[in-house]
Amino acid sequence: MAIATYCRTFRHLVSVLTLVIACAAEASPIACENVFATTITRPENTKYQLLWRDARTRDLQSHEIPDVASLKPELEQLQRSIFSKKSNSKTKLFFTDQTSAQANVERIPISNYVGRSNGSDVYSTTYYEKTTYRRGPLFIEKHEIKVHEGLPKQVLKELDKLSEEYGWDKGELRRRIFNDISNYGSVGEINNNHLWIAMDRANIAGKQLLDESLGDVLKFSLGQYERRNWTPDFIDQLIAKAFSALTKTDYVVVREATANNTPGKIVGSIGYTRSTYAQYRYFNKKTNRWEERLNDLDIRFLPSKSSPFSTKDLGYTTNLEVLPMEEFFGPHYELPRPGLVDYVHDGRSAIPPMVEDALRNYMHADTTKPFAIYTGQIFEPVKFAISKESGQRRVGYSAILLELFSSVFSSDRPAQFNAKAQRLYTYNTAEGVVMYKGMGFKDMGPEWSHVDAEGVQWFGLELTPQKLIETITNPVFMKGRVAEDFAKEFEASIARTLESQNQ
Repeated sequence: MAIATYCRTFRHLVSVLTLVIACAAEASPIACENVFATTITRPENTKYQLLWRDARTRDLQSHEIPDVASLKPELEQLQRSIFSKKSNSKTKLFFTDQTSAQANVERIPISNYVGRSNGSDVYSTTYYEKTTYRRGPLFIEKHEIKVHEGLPKQVLKELDKLSEEYGWDKGELRRRIFNDISNYGSVGEINNNHLWIAMDRANIAGKQLLDESLGDVLKFSLGQYERRNWTPDFIDQLIAKAFSALTKTDYVVVREATANNTPGKIVGSIGYTRSTYAQYRYFNKKTNRWEERLNDLDIRFLPSKSSPFSTKDLGYTTNLEVLPMEEFFGPHYELPRPGLVDYVHDGRSAIPPMVEDALRNYMHADTTKPFAIYTGQIFEPVKFAISKESGQRRVGYSAILLELFSSVFSSDRPAQFNAKAQRLYTYNTAEGVVMYKGMGFKDMGPEWSHVDAEGVQWFGLELTPQKLIETITNPVFMKGRVAEDFAKEFEASIARTLESQNQ
């Protein structure tokens, strides 16, 4: 199958492992260079967000109605596991352990948030974080969006620049702002304006770097295909979708190591677009029935190395963020979302204020009855590409496969969550379904069959974490797809992760 033959086939660039076949197909490097000769940048008016839908409710089946007697022991077991995980350093091993070289981390601010706690302002910053480390003959770059408490050091530099622009001593604005926070717990109006100007400047510079990084990934991944049958509108749509999902997508870029021990040409890339959520299961007094309602929740934005699923961190919205796959299939499609119990109410105990507000004001819940909150995550691998020219293709593919596995079995999350509360989804035409089944994906059935505007039929596919383990640890699969000189490290990394998950 020549993947680069028809325009419609490019629509599943967001599918995982598409280029397992595409790597074998011949493409025209010259044609690709003509299309992607210029730097890819974020289209005007493209926002950093995925498609939002109104949150939906569904009726619960009898076996789904919250049962306090059975759910509380399950929740207590999970909490004991998290506590043990935090107190035992062995369980904190990352799957992509950086043993061959120390990682270099660049943290670049892109937005800020200020809240109030105990009468004082509390700042947090969203960063574009780029981590680079050596793995054998390759360099691995991880491009992630993370949130940390406090303001970035870049703001201090911008404050110093502002002070000098105003003709003041270089450290004047620093002193003013620190004095305000120390004496009053918040920044006065005039100094606060200066602070936000400094933060905006730092964030604009950060977003430009983030745009450039994604532009490089897109230029590489899209450039692995022939130009044939591409239209400017179609290319623009692919680029716009990638930028719109940017803050919800982590990217991994694999580069060759140069003779000077620096990152060289890109060998491969992959991204992971996530939709994380909370599931409220409760009795609706208005409709007089048991219901489940979904709420957007990004677990990556919760404090790291703490209980990731604490109700104190659960906000509530009336929207749900969806994957690109759901956008492609249409608004009447909604992917199944698994969940792990996070909070149980027996109908009598006190309820956290934020949760109570959501239940009473948005969901008309009867809080004298039991209710439960679950958390979960679905994600879609995107922009998977392997260079057709690099001599490190097989090793690069192996490295990408390691990253796919590590994204599912992260040591930052409880083992129960990784196994029970996640799903991978993708889609393909009939020709590709066999390939995906070889990876462990399962056809989702006729209800997830979609015919696009050009008359091409697409099939939804899903993969559970358990099935991923079974497939990726199969010796036959390992022998056929993983480079021999990389196989031992591959197997050792899987073994370390599974050991961590079982502790």
